[in-house]
Amino acid sequence: MLAQANLYQFTDDTVATEVRYSTTSALGPPQFVYLVHGVPTEFTGDQIETRATALGDEVTVTLQAVAGDHTTTLTVLIPTIMVATGDRVLGVHTLGVLTTTTTTSAGPPPGVSQTYVVLQLRGQAKQVVFSPDT
Repeated sequence: MLAQANLYQFTDDTVATEVRYSTTSALGPPQFVYLVHGVPTEFTGDQIETRATALGDEVTVTLQAVAGDHTTTLTVLIPTIMVATGDRVLGVHTLGVLTTTTTTSAGPPPGVSQTYVVLQLRGQAKQVVFSPDT
């Protein structure tokens, strides 16, 4: 039987980055972990914004928000992936985009407000059944 993948793990070795995302978890809400040089930043539930688009799901988390200065987000494109239930794993290549938006207390500054760093992510997707022991 086919089901939509719900667990994704990606790396970008050029910037020592790892991303783990699950659309659900043993506790219920989605989970997102972003690791840079082995240091994790974890997100859950409402901290994760998911938008269905023509590119697939865009999954976004806010990595840093400094009032009156900048906000840094990470958006990962998650394509629709149908896999056999159980332990079947599929290889996946996708993109992540680190976006830094410049802000000021008076509103947007003159000039370009966003800068981007594109991550070439590769990894795997699978469909798992989460239980309290997962």
